[in-house]
Amino acid sequence: MGKIKIIAMTLVIVMAFQTSAYATGTVTNKENQIKENQETIKELQEDKSEVAGEKSVLNAELQGIIAEQTALTKEADKIKSEIRAKEAEINLTNKKITDLTAKIAETEAEIERKLAEIAETEAALAAKKEMLDARIRASYMNSSFGDVIFALVESESLLEFTDRLTMINRLVEKDNEIIEAVKLLMEELRLKQEELEETKRQFLASKEELESEKIKLETEKKALEAEKKKYSEKLAALRDIEYSKNQALSRLSAEEKAIASEIGDIIEENAALEKEIQKLIRESSSSSNAPASNNNAAQAPSAEYIKPVSGRISSPYGWRIHPILGYSKFHTGVDFAAASGTAVKAVKGGVVILAKYNSSYGNYIIIDHGNGVSSLYAHLKGFNTSLGSRVSQGQTIGFVGSTGMSTGPHLHFEIRVNGEHVNPANYI
Repeated sequence: MGKIKIIAMTLVIVMAFQTSAYATGTVTNKENQIKENQETIKELQEDKSEVAGEKSVLNAELQGIIAEQTALTKEADKIKSEIRAKEAEINLTNKKITDLTAKIAETEAEIERKLAEIAETEAALAAKKEMLDARIRASYMNSSFGDVIFALVESESLLEFTDRLTMINRLVEKDNEIIEAVKLLMEELRLKQEELEETKRQFLASKEELESEKIKLETEKKALEAEKKKYSEKLAALRDIEYSKNQALSRLSAEEKAIASEIGDIIEENAALEKEIQKLIRESSSSSNAPASNNNAAQAPSAEYIKPVSGRISSPYGWRIHPILGYSKFHTGVDFAAASGTAVKAVKGGVVILAKYNSSYGNYIIIDHGNGVSSLYAHLKGFNTSLGSRVSQGQTIGFVGSTGMSTGPHLHFEIRVNGEHVNPANYI
């Protein structure tokens, strides 16, 4: 019987030693892994700094492009204003040309009328002169000194002879007056014609000047339009460069986020490894001090809260740059990376006090665990429970999704005490 006890004690010591040795070896491995992870974090931080530097350079270049665009836009706007001014001048010149053309046409018509009047007057004068000439010729041909004596003899009295002679003279004088009046009228018409011809000449000269001015303005307008085109081409090229640089900046931002996420994952892995190390050391210490024959020892009680999903935490509680809104915002819970459709479990038993859709949270559930503590599960693909239902710890209440304001499938999880959010890491 004494030998059995000695053998049993020896076995216990050997097992304890082996457990301790195993734990020590495992701890060493995990510590080495932590060191490797820290080296990786350092490298990633350097990569992140390099990306941040590239972003800074790109941002500076973009600011320069925007400044150049602003200057070019101002110049282009100035040219547009000058083009509009030239167009206004051209339109005004066109109106003046049109008005002058109309005046020239009116003057030409007036000249034509005066020429017609001169022709008519000349015809009338020619007719009068013809009548007078005919009368004079008849007088010379049919009259003589003897005839005058005959007219005197034939006259019954000297008074009758005088009357006849006076009448003949009056007819000649009247004809001469008419001829002189016609001559004066013709002179006036010729003077008016000359005046109109001078006016027409002035109008034509002015029109020619305006046509020259119009050609000059149109040439200047074309030059301005060519300059405007060059500015437009420069602006288009700058917009292309700006787009390319913004695309590059977006890629760098995504790379920076990916690096940050990877660093976060490694930090989280290190924390998990540290917990495992502590657990292994406790187990090792407990095993080495435990009684050998105590096979019915009580197991350690399970944690009060469990994780809702088994995925890693992709975004912790606290301040962060919001992935959609793009500015610094307090993250009221933690995000678990998990595939769409992954079962979401109640972290502790309680009553479902809310199960609905929200534009921010998407489909979400709140469970009341008593004593003012509640848990919230957001962006769910679907529900596996309903309002008022009592759920137990570990029960599937929904499924991971990407509803509401979400960049992709994940679970947003919160712990609230008396309605106020607290760090869930203190509970799970």
